[in-house]
Amino acid sequence: LLKKENSTDSSLHYFRRVIEINPNNQSAWLEAMFILAQKLSYPELLEISSKALEIFPTNPTIYYLNGLSLYNQELKLEAINSIKMGISFIVQNDVFNAEMYSFLAAIYNDISDFENSDKNFEKALIFFPDNPTALNNWAYFLSLRGENLEKAKKMSEKSIEISEGPSHYYDTYAWILYKMKRFEEAKVYMKIAIEKMQEPTKIYFEHMAEILEKTGDTEESKIFRQKAANFDE
Repeated sequence: LLKKENSTDSSLHYFRRVIEINPNNQSAWLEAMFILAQKLSYPELLEISSKALEIFPTNPTIYYLNGLSLYNQELKLEAINSIKMGISFIVQNDVFNAEMYSFLAAIYNDISDFENSDKNFEKALIFFPDNPTALNNWAYFLSLRGENLEKAKKMSEKSIEISEGPSHYYDTYAWILYKMKRFEEAKVYMKIAIEKMQEPTKIYFEHMAEILEKTGDTEESKIFRQKAANFDE
């Protein structure tokens, strides 16, 4: 009831009490962990998820939350191990498999293990070919590397087509076009990304400044560079 009222701290307190009274109440552990993840309380999430795994060592959701807590504390190799273990316990759940492999791919990308990153994105899309998040993320990572840009473009187009097209999907598409030296097209889609953003985003302004410089819009490029610089003040 407290959770439904958004009284998350009080809700967490009582879920913790349930765990103390009955450590075998798996749903209470999960509820507590989801609240901690929502609150971005990653040290606490790591502590409670590690304890939960001692009692429920075959629950893939707990491994996911454990991996999330490790990843957000820069313990990326440990996060990889936790996610891999969690995947081994998933039974007939294509969406969850796709989520886990996509997360694993993102971690590998972060540590510049691009071969494993690409392999895991491929696995994610085998389980869920129309996963817009996986399509967008892989496309963006490829654009940053300047590799397989035609493939990245197709995945980015598909992510926009099958979703409501959040702003960062358009930013991805614009940046792919930029890397393909299709600067005028890139400007069109970068404008859409900026129009759709819900709050000012530094990377969008940086990308727009780069694109405008290539299209010869020097003065406008300076404006966006200044907007990006304002984030550091």
